[in-house]
Amino acid sequence: MPWSASAWCISTRNGSSWPHCATGGAGQRTGLGLRLAFLGDACFAQGQVEEARRCFEKALEIDPEDPQGHFNLAEFLYESGDLAGAEASCRQALRHDPRFAFAWLTLGNLCLDQEQVQEAVQCFQKFLSWKRGRPPRRSAMK
Repeated sequence: MPWSASAWCISTRNGSSWPHCATGGAGQRTGLGLRLAFLGDACFAQGQVEEARRCFEKALEIDPEDPQGHFNLAEFLYESGDLAGAEASCRQALRHDPRFAFAWLTLGNLCLDQEQVQEAVQCFQKFLSWKRGRPPRRSAMK
């Protein structure tokens, strides 16, 4: 079945309603990716981890160059304990938008959690520079 917004439904499991996202083919570039991210957040909050993962991944299928989509997946993976996956997704977000301040902050935390202190410090410096509205010094970008 091809992917469409009509594939969304409310399912009942264990007596409670929770958002459920289906899988299917990639759709068109619309606000669907954003809605899937919100749905992924809702699924994760309800403990539906696999459904949440599918929503975040489907959002990236729809718009693979969306830095926010990569960041959403990074945050999900971080919360799920997949530090390597979270780091890769965060770096992908930054490839698409090196000015994404909160991606630098999350990457810094990920590096710190993996005891990569020097890299964490550089990420935090980039976060602070972009958060203040000015680009980091060229030496800090390396």
